[in-house]
Amino acid sequence: GVKNSNRMRNKLYGDFRLAMQQEGVEPPLSSLNVDINRCACTFDSQEHLAGAFDDLQHSVGEAIRVKNTFAPEYDARTKSFGYRCVLMNILFEPTVQHLADVFSDAPAVQQYLSTKPQRKLVWGDVIDLPATKARWEKWYSTQETGTEELYVAATSYIREKLRDVPLKFVCEVQLCLRPYLDMRKKSHFW
Repeated sequence: GVKNSNRMRNKLYGDFRLAMQQEGVEPPLSSLNVDINRCACTFDSQEHLAGAFDDLQHSVGEAIRVKNTFAPEYDARTKSFGYRCVLMNILFEPTVQHLADVFSDAPAVQQYLSTKPQRKLVWGDVIDLPATKARWEKWYSTQETGTEELYVAATSYIREKLRDVPLKFVCEVQLCLRPYLDMRKKSHFW
């Protein structure tokens, strides 16, 4: 799922401020919040988890950061309340086919995409799609006030500055074993 605005604000005012103070990270701190798309996969064995790690890199994209909290030197008791996982940040560069899969229920989008060559997407491919606006509207209707203005500003900027820039996302994927998921369900609001 996509990180909601509250979680992004928590990261901004908590983790990122600490990084700025301790590690000399320069503002704008919001630029550190790159992994807004995230998901988790749970496995019953270490072998399946390791296989998924390899499969994700071959099918979705290169892991640009990996944090292995199963490593013996990681002190899970003091750092994560005992929770362990492999956290990957994957650089995802969607293609025209990925977009077609996402909008498979939208004939107008399918027609539009049929005119595009099979290649990686650029921002101009997606910003003016009616389905893109509809999804923005659905998102900002669930947020605080001011998000419609954010939509107008963001789309204007994309049209002017990013139209031909490749579309890329950093996606966070947590790979965990079932006992750790069960434990996490007891230690977090679920």
